[in-house]
Amino acid sequence: MSSLPKSPSQRLLFALVVLLTASAAYLYGFPQTNVEYAGVVLLHAVGGVVATVWVIASLRRLLREGSWLFAVGWVLFLVGAGIGLWLIHTGTLRSRERPSSAGMSCVRCGAPLA
Repeated sequence: MSSLPKSPSQRLLFALVVLLTASAAYLYGFPQTNVEYAGVVLLHAVGGVVATVWVIASLRRLLREGSWLFAVGWVLFLVGAGIGLWLIHTGTLRSRERPSSAGMSCVRCGAPLA
C-alpha cells in the first residue's frame, strides 16, 4: 500500500490483504495434507472473494484518491483476483500451476503499489 490506511474501511482492507499474503506464502511454501492446511485454503479462498468484491465495490474511490502507480497496483491486484476466482471455479490442481503462478505474480507486483 502506498501510504498507511486512514479510514477504518481502508485499515480493514489492508489487514485483509496482509492476511491473504501471509496465507498465500504458507500455502505455496508448505503444501501438506492435514486439516489445518485445508482450513487455511478455505480461509484464503473466502478472504480472496471478500477482498475482490470489496475492491470492485470501492474501485472508483481507490483510483480517484491515488496516483497512476496506485491505480496500476489495484488493477494488477484485480487481475490476480480474477485468476484466483477462476481457479476456485475450476478447482485448483497441481496441473494448473501456471495460472496459479500468474495470479500470484500479478498480486505480488500489484500489492506493493496499491
